[in-house]
Amino acid sequence: MLRIIQPNAAQDQKWRPEMKAFFNDRIIDLTALPVGNEPQARPDLVLYPETVLTSLLENTEIMRRDLAEAAAGGMLFLGVQRLEGEAAFNSLVVVDPEGVGSWPHMTNTIWCHSANICPAKSGA
Repeated sequence: MLRIIQPNAAQDQKWRPEMKAFFNDRIIDLTALPVGNEPQARPDLVLYPETVLTSLLENTEIMRRDLAEAAAGGMLFLGVQRLEGEAAFNSLVVVDPEGVGSWPHMTNTIWCHSANICPAKSGA
């Protein structure tokens, strides 16, 4: 079973630091929803949209573990930003049931001209 999660995070709110916990909790809650009428059943794979996590990749270890716990054994495909020098990249992170992530290099580059456009540049 595949679950696709769209947290319905408006872009004008998603990147605001005071909203981070709200949207992270929403993502965890949606991940933890049971499959059908079986309270312990979870999907085999959970797919999240691009930049579902608003922290840089290296700052997502705790959130990845929380999501892995909520998924109760399912694999997770997360969209997250990472930096290479001055360039920010959207990346796919594959998270195993223990919360360990691996990430293939993606070619979709975000060129940042302002901290308001790309929070990764400002250390978000």
